[in-house]
Amino acid sequence: MTGPADHVELFGEAPTRVLLSVPPAAVAAVREAVDGAGLEVVELGDAGGDRLVVGELVDVTVADLDAAGRDVLPGALGA
Repeated sequence: MTGPADHVELFGEAPTRVLLSVPPAAVAAVREAVDGAGLEVVELGDAGGDRLVVGELVDVTVADLDAAGRDVLPGALGA
């Protein structure tokens, strides 16, 4: 499994990228559909637990993410 090399790849908004979260039982079918369409797929990791961890790039609690989205982001956007 290879993931993004740096924060630019992780948070970049390239028009050809789509982020999916699917149950483990659906991974093979999604991978087959993507491969069948001639597209590239990169599996970033697993979802679950109380932390968001992306390789060496990100390691933060879900509670901190929730607080940032609820408290910090609206203020930063003037909402």
